[in-house]
Amino acid sequence: MEDLENVEMRSQQKEIKNRSRSNSRTRDTSNISAMSNEDTVNQQHKSQRKRKTDEHLDNIQKKGKEPQASGSVIHSSQTDNDNLYDVNHIGPYTVYVDKEFEQHEHRRAINAIKLTKTLVDLGISGIQEISKIGYGRCKVTFYSYKAANELTKNKQLNILGYVAKIPQHFLGKMGIIFNVPESITLKDLEQN
Repeated sequence: MEDLENVEMRSQQKEIKNRSRSNSRTRDTSNISAMSNEDTVNQQHKSQRKRKTDEHLDNIQKKGKEPQASGSVIHSSQTDNDNLYDVNHIGPYTVYVDKEFEQHEHRRAINAIKLTKTLVDLGISGIQEISKIGYGRCKVTFYSYKAANELTKNKQLNILGYVAKIPQHFLGKMGIIFNVPESITLKDLEQN
């Protein structure tokens, strides 16, 4: 009687093992198909990015502008230097300062203390704070929009190998507004 029970128990255990093996095989094949789907999606994203880059370069060439050569130096006039704060901006008035570098080079290290001394020596005033925010970038915050704009236009800073710029995302916001009543016109939104 005990032998019969042991035999039945062993056969049940074998059956459970076989089921778990077949389930793991099924899981493995589903993982393989999921991984191949991920690879396909990644390839599609890469090709879309390449196509967009090619289209962007074509648009630049159609407008008569030449794309920058890979060995040219990035000057502040070629970056976000056209971005300036206006009277209506409520602050903070932040300017990013980078070390000037060539495009084929890596970003150069910047020393916040040395930059502070340089700005003081140049007579830049109205500085609220200078902080290092990355390997090659410092953030300079000013009390007024005029002082921030003056830093981006400072030619002596460029001569010393620094590039000061105000990124576009500091100047405005872009997004979608929902639930706007129909009584409010587009003009009202633009003005207020």
